[in-house]
Amino acid sequence: MGTLKCSVVFSAALLTLSFVILNPNPALAVEPSYNLATVDGDTSEWNHSTDFISDMYKTGSPNGEVLAQLYMRYDCNTETMFVFVSSNGTSMPILAENGEEVWIKIGGKVVSSDDEGNGSTPDFDWVTKPFLGNPNYAKAWEASFFLTANRTYSISVHCNVWEDNESQTAAVYNLLVTVNCGELDYGDAPNSSCYGEAGHNIVYGGQGAKVKLGSTIDAEPSYDGNINADEDDIDGYADDEEAVTFYKKNPDGSYTQISGDKFKKGDDYRVVVHAQLYPGETAKLAAWFDFFADCIFGNEPEELIINNVTLSNGTSDITTLSYIQDFTVPAGATEALTYMRFRLDTQTADLGPTGIGNGYGEVEDYVTSIGSEEPVSVALVSFTASQMEYGVKIQWIAASEINHAGYNIFRTTSRDGEYHKINTELIKYDVSSSVGEKQYQYLDTDILSGDVFYKLEEMNLDGHSTWHGPIQLRITADISTSIELPTEYELAQNYPNPFNPVTAISYSLPEPVDMTLNIYDVQGKLVRKLVSGLQPAGVHTIIWDATTASGEPVPSGLYLYRMTAGEFSKVGRMTMLK
Repeated sequence: MGTLKCSVVFSAALLTLSFVILNPNPALAVEPSYNLATVDGDTSEWNHSTDFISDMYKTGSPNGEVLAQLYMRYDCNTETMFVFVSSNGTSMPILAENGEEVWIKIGGKVVSSDDEGNGSTPDFDWVTKPFLGNPNYAKAWEASFFLTANRTYSISVHCNVWEDNESQTAAVYNLLVTVNCGELDYGDAPNSSCYGEAGHNIVYGGQGAKVKLGSTIDAEPSYDGNINADEDDIDGYADDEEAVTFYKKNPDGSYTQISGDKFKKGDDYRVVVHAQLYPGETAKLAAWFDFFADCIFGNEPEELIINNVTLSNGTSDITTLSYIQDFTVPAGATEALTYMRFRLDTQTADLGPTGIGNGYGEVEDYVTSIGSEEPVSVALVSFTASQMEYGVKIQWIAASEINHAGYNIFRTTSRDGEYHKINTELIKYDVSSSVGEKQYQYLDTDILSGDVFYKLEEMNLDGHSTWHGPIQLRITADISTSIELPTEYELAQNYPNPFNPVTAISYSLPEPVDMTLNIYDVQGKLVRKLVSGLQPAGVHTIIWDATTASGEPVPSGLYLYRMTAGEFSKVGRMTMLK
């Protein structure tokens, strides 16, 4: 690499200053290509077609003569912008002598380095210097500097060329440039202490979220992970770990759906992975199960349970493809808490368990465990009852649900009295997520005052039941007259879910507030406004009948419901099945 002899107006110290970042109309901005480059005076990697950004004009005026061309590349992994400026022909060499102003500015701040030619960003180098036999001429120049992705910048590029026997300014000023790598979806298994970083671009080079695991995807600000494998989930948004369904093989060869919270050594299982692909898209799918709990995915050959299969959508519609894979938990597997990782990416090379994908896609990590005994049907975390304004709210949380159909609630006014079922239909097992805790609630409105006892019946798919409780609640006043206002805003999971054709959505308001509750499809299109305006404090429930504002029934699929009340905002996910 060359050594810059002239006093170019670059300063490394200026890199610590805050850039002025604009928020203009994106349609007015240009976009670099997304590739690596090397600032070394060799321009063979540059493509004069795909890397071209703008002409550079005499005096910087768009109406002036074209004196040079500007090219840009951006590397999403290192957040580095590469710039290449070439003179417009041999008759217009770039002046490279002392005192010539060669610079790139972002929002008025100069970016590059005064230690040019050191091989690391920020960097600068002349191309073909001396040029035309003159040591003060260069044919072109290259530069690199760090630039945060997913923003639009006002960039000015300036140098001087020799034309008509005098120095002329070649520049482009306040060029709007959008760097659109998209946001990263990271895995959330314990990465720094164990498994290593894995991530995928949700949007890569402006391509959009064209492949994803399941129907939901979000960007995660962290890649460190934690023991619960839930660090990457953004508060207020639907969990995007929902693409995988697990089944246990029965002695008769049939399969029973399980939660995936626990697996038994030596048993056979099936995993079904649902992937959504846009028309014409092709992606690699791979998955690992750390059977030996040694903090390494794929340390043993059998841990690669899905070996880089290719999924393709040759239709003209967005399509969800389901890939089925059978596997066996080794008899010698370690009895411990452990993890699984599923990756989908449009890159052509095989996926490994770590690293950032070269295309765009998604990663989903799941926490699970391996044991030598059959998992219990339901592992209940809590079972509570509380007095509300218009009834008794019964809530329970299940950490594990195996071979499970649903729940019934029974009530009596004496602990040893006769219990009567109060729900008219079975409260069905929540199939919206295969792994993790699930929360249920039921509102009992047929109560006046006094002591009341509740039991929870868990129904298995084989017809057997298990009982939990009783729990006791003393009603201190008539439900109809007692008032217990919520202490915080909350948006509950709709019930039932999945549903057909109606479902109830409950929300809590600690104070009167202007609020909205809207339904959206997965593309973000508004489907129905359920609530809009001032609402009183309390717990409210509204019914959605799976229709649009015009009364048209909606198709089966995933829908999002969003509540906004003051500074509070939360999104839930529900599934309409016909």
